[in-house]
Amino acid sequence: MTRLLVPEAFGLMTLANVILIGLSMISDIGIKPSIVQNRRGHSIAFLNTAWTLQIVRGFSLWLLACALAYPAALLYGEKILFPLICTLGITAAINGFSTTALAVKEKQVAFGTLTIVQTIGSIATLLVTTMLALWLRSVWSLAGGAIAGATINVLIGYWFAPSHRHRLQIDPEALSALARFGRWILLSTLVTYLGGHGIRAFQGALLPISTFGVLSIAQTIAWMPGEFVSQIVGAVGFASLSEVSAKDGNTFNALRKIRAVSLGIAVPSFIFLALASHEIIGILYDSRYSQAGDYVSLIALAGAVAVLPIGYQNAFLAEGRSQLQFYIQSFLAVSRIAGMGIGFTLGGVYGLLVGDGLAILSLYPVVAVLAHKRRILDTTMDTLLLLAVIGSAGLIYWRDYHV
Repeated sequence: MTRLLVPEAFGLMTLANVILIGLSMISDIGIKPSIVQNRRGHSIAFLNTAWTLQIVRGFSLWLLACALAYPAALLYGEKILFPLICTLGITAAINGFSTTALAVKEKQVAFGTLTIVQTIGSIATLLVTTMLALWLRSVWSLAGGAIAGATINVLIGYWFAPSHRHRLQIDPEALSALARFGRWILLSTLVTYLGGHGIRAFQGALLPISTFGVLSIAQTIAWMPGEFVSQIVGAVGFASLSEVSAKDGNTFNALRKIRAVSLGIAVPSFIFLALASHEIIGILYDSRYSQAGDYVSLIALAGAVAVLPIGYQNAFLAEGRSQLQFYIQSFLAVSRIAGMGIGFTLGGVYGLLVGDGLAILSLYPVVAVLAHKRRILDTTMDTLLLLAVIGSAGLIYWRDYHV
């Protein structure tokens, strides 16, 4: 795709997605986690209520996206963002019709179907986007691929996970349960956005669109192991921990096994990306993206630290402590914005990335203290992984700056 499109196209798409993802996250009432965590999550009334809320939310997000599109275009000085955001907003309405059966599958820890749906959806989306890029050679190919991908994912969800016949319904008891669990999820996802995807909005305002496009490519490459951890811990882990927590409340052993597998793969992968970033970028991309090699090294090292608290945070959520998640994400959001602002002032784009990495590192001791209080902290594993990351950072510094 990078050979078919200019870096600016990826920068524009990233900015548009920042707006859409932001709207999605700040309106997230935790519908899927509610289905997984709630004892009534498998009942027809509960699922129909959740599905109805999804649809209402999806169309509301589309309207909000259209309302914010023009101000966003003015803010970033890119006129094309107005029609681009309005068009991409359609994906929110489409996703609102997604089957609740996939959340039930996650509740049942039946991940074969989920894997099939995600894999087929990803491949189909990539093929459609590539064909559009060959034809259009513009950012509109990415937008068209996103809409096609949303449609495909919804359809194959119904095909591979047949369930009851969904219908519009509001069950008062189910609505109350969704609201109770979701109120802190809503606040949590708001600050998660500010400390995650919202950071890209901050970066987009500071950097030229071409540099931002290259940085967005680097972030995508560098965070791939993090996606793996998020999927394993956020899906398999959350469902398993919710079940264990409901039975006896002792989640340490289950959490340790989940983290051993996910982090045992992810952290070495992050380190490999950091050490081999220049070679990887040189093979995958042309000379326009060469600067991404430096960016990947810094982002991957930060990513290796960022995944350490994820398992603990899911354990807190599995206990129903969504309020605690809000406080953790608030701390991360403030730290990252401050770290990046100070870093950019002192050292440009490299200072921005270093400041971001230090802010991410500052979260670990906060989560570690909370995990220790709940007797789920795995000190040995975390110490070994942190030492490996620190050693890798020293090796990269010696390689790149040693005289």
